[in-house]
Amino acid sequence: TTTTTTTMPMTTRRGGRKMARDGDRGAPAATEASRAVYTAEDVSAHNTPGDLWVIVRGGVYDVTSFVPKHPGGNMIYVKAGGECTQLFDSYHPEKARAVLEKYRIGDLKRVRGDAMDEDIVEYEDDLVEGKFFADVKAGAAKYFKDNKIDPRVHWEMYVKTFVILAGIVIGHYGSFFAPGVSFGAALALAVLHGTCKAEVGVSIQHDANHGAYGNSRTWLHAMQLTLDVVGASSFMWKQQHVVGHHAYTNVEGIDPDIRCSEKD
Repeated sequence: TTTTTTTMPMTTRRGGRKMARDGDRGAPAATEASRAVYTAEDVSAHNTPGDLWVIVRGGVYDVTSFVPKHPGGNMIYVKAGGECTQLFDSYHPEKARAVLEKYRIGDLKRVRGDAMDEDIVEYEDDLVEGKFFADVKAGAAKYFKDNKIDPRVHWEMYVKTFVILAGIVIGHYGSFFAPGVSFGAALALAVLHGTCKAEVGVSIQHDANHGAYGNSRTWLHAMQLTLDVVGASSFMWKQQHVVGHHAYTNVEGIDPDIRCSEKD
């Protein structure tokens, strides 16, 4: 099971000067007239599990108290202290906006020349979703609901996981430690070992690090760490692939997974 994200056309906007004020963590959302104003640099300082702010559609949200209740578990940390509009919209149904609004503490002030502000990329229309984008999300949600399918749980996924992880253990032990194994058998076991490790990357960890592996946060986190077990970094994969690629899919100069302008 994988999570598919959809993005809309974007344009880069740049802003004006810094203006900051501290908000009350966990307090009810401020009224429009009383909202504080923050720059991207101000928000970036609040990037820990115990002090977590995000920017979505020009609003600043203190979601610290929501972290333990987040259905996606630790996925909420991937852009802590940063601009999360694309990630929020592509991973959540529209009704989640009402939940997010409870944690609004202020508005974003764009600052020309601010390095943090320069990195913000927005949709061409940051207030109204395009009809196609909304229809795709609604259609996908209806399909799963009508067919009574849990997009995060399927027995085939667990069987696949068991086979892949078992292949790694058997291949590793058989090719390196098992006594009396012939060269040919050791070679075959090494191929099994390498193939199954690759399958972790394109299968188990991919689904888990997209937040699409089971409804248990503990199990989800364990499956995310399978990428670390095979020698890569689940943290960096989320930053490059989830935050970079899926938020700005195939956008030249922004998507870190493509290198269209670089020579081979």
